Amino acid sequence: MTNSPYVVNRLISGIDIDEPLFPFLETFCVFHNNQYGTNLSKEDFKEYNMATPIGISHDEIVRRVLEFYQTDLFRYMEPTEDAVESIQELKNAEHLLMAPTARPDSIANITLEQVNDHFRYKGNPAFFKIEFGNTFGSSSHRRKKSEICEEYGVKRLVEDGLHHARDCITVVDKVFLWDMRGNQCSLEEEAKLRETQIIRCKGWKKVLEKILV
Repeated sequence: MTNSPYVVNRLISGIDIDEPLFPFLETFCVFHNNQYGTNLSKEDFKEYNMATPIGISHDEIVRRVLEFYQTDLFRYMEPTEDAVESIQELKNAEHLLMAPTARPDSIANITLEQVNDHFRYKGNPAFFKIEFGNTFGSSSHRRKKSEICEEYGVKRLVEDGLHHARDCITVVDKVFLWDMRGNQCSLEEEAKLRETQIIRCKGWKKVLEKILV
């Protein structure tokens, strides 16, 4: 399926950064409420498009997220509940970990600091690679997460974006869909997801239950 030089005799798992590792949406709401006088919570986001519940254009939500990226609130986000301990469990189970992210590489240094400061294993970074897709905002070098996963030989993926999950299941064995209000679908669609090995998981406890088998 892939000629990736990263494929070895150990399972390579991909972990999305925003939501599984850091509570991006919840923290963005704090920023937006303070900066723009709104009263948003993450439950207001019923779809992946962040512009809709705020009532602004796509270009404006991109501008505001890029503004958020430059704040200390973003830089010093604490990890998602149970994320640190769960990454330790995956490493104990000898998973090789990489992080395919839609974040722009303009915040690569901040992202590397965030991930490597909080997620370590035996004194070393827990993730052997963080790869930027540049799919949020403007960029001349965008990469789909499926391309990244295929390059690095990822077999299991933890991901919150339903469209990314559907894209990546073409190259990975299983996607563990991080359950959020913004990625809900009909019962019929949910059944189709399960048939294609996209498995919805609510929090890290459920992810570990499914991935460590």
